Amino acid sequence: MQKSFQMPTIVLVGRPNVGKSTLFNRLCRKWASIVEDRPGITRDRIHGKAIIGGHEIEVVDTGGLEQGGASVVEKKMSHQAYDALGAADLVLFVLDGRQGVHPMDSEWIRKVRKMKCPKLFLVNKLDGSNLDDNIEQFHELGVNPMIPISAEKERNFSSLYEQILIALKLEDQTQNVEKQELYEEELDKSGEGELKVEPFKIAIAGRPNVGKSTLLNAFLGEERCITDNNPGTTRDPIHTDFEFDGNQYKLIDTAGIRKRAKTVERVEKFSVVQSLKVIEAADVVLLLMDGTEGPTEQDAHVAGHAFEKSKAIILLVNKWDEGSKIFEREQFVHKMELKVNFLQHCPLLFVSAKTKKNLGKIFDTIEQIRAQYERKIKTSDLNKAFEHIVEHHPLPTYKGQTIKMYYATQVSTKPPTFVVFCNYPKQVHFTYRRYVTNALREMFKLENVPVRVIFKARK
Repeated sequence: MQKSFQMPTIVLVGRPNVGKSTLFNRLCRKWASIVEDRPGITRDRIHGKAIIGGHEIEVVDTGGLEQGGASVVEKKMSHQAYDALGAADLVLFVLDGRQGVHPMDSEWIRKVRKMKCPKLFLVNKLDGSNLDDNIEQFHELGVNPMIPISAEKERNFSSLYEQILIALKLEDQTQNVEKQELYEEELDKSGEGELKVEPFKIAIAGRPNVGKSTLLNAFLGEERCITDNNPGTTRDPIHTDFEFDGNQYKLIDTAGIRKRAKTVERVEKFSVVQSLKVIEAADVVLLLMDGTEGPTEQDAHVAGHAFEKSKAIILLVNKWDEGSKIFEREQFVHKMELKVNFLQHCPLLFVSAKTKKNLGKIFDTIEQIRAQYERKIKTSDLNKAFEHIVEHHPLPTYKGQTIKMYYATQVSTKPPTFVVFCNYPKQVHFTYRRYVTNALREMFKLENVPVRVIFKARK
């Protein structure tokens, strides 16, 4: 997989709970990585973008570096962090200024020193001047340059930014940024600027342990996400730019979503909130279900959230290499109709992320969905369609007067949204609204996406 943007990459590494995620959030100016005062919160690589000295820079947050008697997940975290170093143009090695030098710091510094790219060593958590003396003990590590900071208080970040620009051999363009923004604004007004095409955003969603991270890894052909049989391994949304058959996508793996009453830990609640936000921002949701267990109430809960947000949804029955030994396909479909009957318009694929069965069909289906989701219909064609709809099934009367449709227009895409102007919009029964929606789906080949029809009074 190729990087979509040619920008320098900074990788944050260090042992658990030294403040890497807080630093990541400060650099990227957004709450992208979950922070909590205990080790092991961040597990996968989290990518973000920072603007430093007028330059766009990719920043990668990693899980804590572990050694010795670490668990399987902790070993995978360290492996992920070490893999990330291979793509680094600059390494920021973060140390805990409150706790002091740890034996593991020395072990990992020996490994990081072998990297050819430049390195900066940050002594974090120096929140006040009384802690500045703590930096002295870190000189025994024999590394340079060493920068005292507080990611929490954003202390000494001017020195940090200066050292980052020097290490990456970039000039400080801060003074030119305002000029450039004005220039781009003028280009937008004149219409001469190049249109920036955003990649199509695909959220991989579902309840815990249905194989979301395994699916992302299968798409990418690499261990981009840590996988484990225990639910809740993924905590932060994992954003990855991806190209397939010349089309640009942004794949987003999310943490497993459970009902609010079942989320106990604070970090799990944050994970669920972030996952729901990803679904809201996505163009298409790949909704995974476990083919070995059958549809569940939790599946319906996740599906309901995506449905309420009018998202295009593709239903994926994962682990079908094993599930087909338990269920007949028709049996599974029947069970699904009972649980998520409101998604009957959504495409359904039986796949296996583990064996990569039918994965190619997913992107074919995404492109079919995309064509429908972004479909624009001429007002003239739309009004001809409405004439046919009303002729076939006339509107009811209200207080002795016939409800009249004057005209209709499409007001947006993603999903296709239509406004119908009539004399008594509030009196159009929901059954007639549903009839109109289904008729539009059929007439304009919008069978697999949500369609919104809004009735309004003519002013």
